[in-house]
Parts: sequence; C-alpha cells; structure tokens
Amino acid sequence: MGMTRTYLKDANLEFQDTATIAADVVGKVAAVAKIIDFGGAHNVSGDLVIRVTAMEIASSDEQYDVVLQGSSSATFASDINTLGRYTMGAKEVLGVASIGVVDKDGATGTHVMPFHNHLVNEDGDQQSFRYLRVVHDVTGTIATGITYESIYASNIKGN
Repeated sequence: MGMTRTYLKDANLEFQDTATIAADVVGKVAAVAKIIDFGGAHNVSGDLVIRVTAMEIASSDEQYDVVLQGSSSATFASDINTLGRYTMGAKEVLGVASIGVVDKDGATGTHVMPFHNHLVNEDGDQQSFRYLRVVHDVTGTIATGITYESIYASNIKGN
C-alpha cells in the first residue's frame, strides 16, 4: 500500500500559478514573471511540485519540459543555470528522450521533482543560487498545451 503525500501551498513559494502553457515562457504568478529569493548563500533542498490538470497530446509529438533554473542575479540577467528538468508529454516523444521504453503518455495529477539550489563544478567547488524560477520548453504540434501549477515544497519529512 502506497502513501500519499500532501503538499501545502504557500503563495510566496509558487513558481507558476494555474495556467495553460502552449509556448516557451517563464513561469508567472498573477501574470508577472516569478523569481523566488531563497536568501543568502544557503543550500536549499526541496521538491518542485507540479500539479497537472490537463495535457494535450493529440498529435503524439507534444513534449512539455518544466525547467528549474537558478541564478545569482535577482533579474536572471546573467549566471543562469539549469538545476533540474521535468519532462512530460506524448509517449512517442518521451520514448526517444528517455532511457528505456516509455509505454504510456504523460498524465494529469501531481508530479514531484526533488532538487537543490546548488551545483558542483569539475573542480569540486559548490555554487549555491539564491534566486530560482521555472521556464517552459514546449515542443511539438501544440493546440492547447498543458494546464498546471508548480510550487516549492520542503522535503523535510516528519515521523
């Protein structure tokens, strides 16, 4: 028997409010590009929680990537780094991009991508990113797109 995890929604930690995404755009809340400031040089770990309510896959070539980016720039004018990518869409496309065979299309529901806000370079030095955002990488024959919201959730587990 599996456990279901509940995620609390904090409007201050929302990367993308519920919207239909049909093109490459930056995550927005209340129609404004959303950048979350995690403060200082602290290491942050958590889950990017993606709640999908609709996903168009009628042409069998649609792919929707939710990309988590980090930066030391409050405006993302420079130093933009990919911290994670969550891919959904038609099984015909996912099977090409994934290891192994994908035998079912992406689904509505809650998807979770664990992440942290730092990268380690080839010299072993760690760089933490104070500012985080999501961007969308949408490919294929898109008519309506994907409707979803995404939030940050702490991955601290209680007893």
